[in-house]
Amino acid sequence: MPRHVDHEVQKAQIAEAVLTVMARHGLEQVTMRKIAAELGSTTGLLTHYFGDRDALIAFALDLQDRRLFDDLSAIAVDAVDGRDALRRTLQRLCLFADAVSGSVFFLRLAAAPKSSAMGERSRRMYKRFEEIVRARIESAVDDGSLVLGLSLRDAADSLVAAADGIYSCVIARPRRFPPGRRLELIDIAIKGVEKR
Repeated sequence: MPRHVDHEVQKAQIAEAVLTVMARHGLEQVTMRKIAAELGSTTGLLTHYFGDRDALIAFALDLQDRRLFDDLSAIAVDAVDGRDALRRTLQRLCLFADAVSGSVFFLRLAAAPKSSAMGERSRRMYKRFEEIVRARIESAVDDGSLVLGLSLRDAADSLVAAADGIYSCVIARPRRFPPGRRLELIDIAIKGVEKR
């Protein structure tokens, strides 16, 4: 009797293998053979689900984005107030650098100038992240846990840039920026947008 295969689980496992290969070898070195080897399967399984390497990579990156934004939504649920939700959101992006996903995220950004598809993907991801940060700031202002000294747009841009900068520093110098230090820097960035 043939075994039942959950196709969504199978595709998610394939996506994880893609992300691992990407983190280990770089975006340009991702091949169907390397992905199949990481997965412990054949390239036939990959082509069964995905037409080609580009479709496979796109699926894996879409899955990565969905997981990140699901995490960002869940983070705010038990926050004490709007400021805490904002802090957790910015912190989550900085912690992203510790995982395979963080390396892949960095590779995506590096590939953006060379690939219009990767550039568009990066722009969409940043736009969505900026919208979330802006909404978190608005919530913090509404509940009184944050009083802005800048316009909403300037505050959101400053905080996204700060989190992105911390993320980049973690990639380049992880020992210099352990999780506790990252959180300190996030707090400094939030204080920087407050009214003085």
